[in-house]
Parts: sequence; structure tokens; C-alpha cells
Amino acid sequence: MFHPKGGSDYVGIWNDLYGSEFAERGVLVESGLRKGGVYRRAWKWALSKDREERAEIFSKLTGSG
Repeated sequence: MFHPKGGSDYVGIWNDLYGSEFAERGVLVESGLRKGGVYRRAWKWALSKDREERAEIFSKLTGSG
């Protein structure tokens, strides 16, 4: 079963709405979109953070915090 660190946000939403198989497949598909590995590195980085860390980073990036 697929469980991103910290559980809920973009991948967590996929997991909640469509199940863990869909969420895992989505990460795998997006990770393979570009040869340079941009998406793969981005997913690896994002999933290394817990839910609160991702929320804090998102708030800073969007100016909503």
C-alpha cells in the first residue's frame, strides 16, 4: 500500500478519493514524464517532507501564510 510521508495533500487527496493504487500510479507516471528526472526529483523531495512541512512550504510559496 502507498503511504506518502505525512499522509495528506496532493498525493493524499488522490489516495483519499481514488485509493492508494491510483495515488502510487500517479506519482510513478509523473515521475517518468521528463527524461531529466525533474518530476522524479520533485516527487522524491516532496514526499520526503511530512504533511505540516509541505503545508508550510506551500504557504510560503503562495504568500498565503
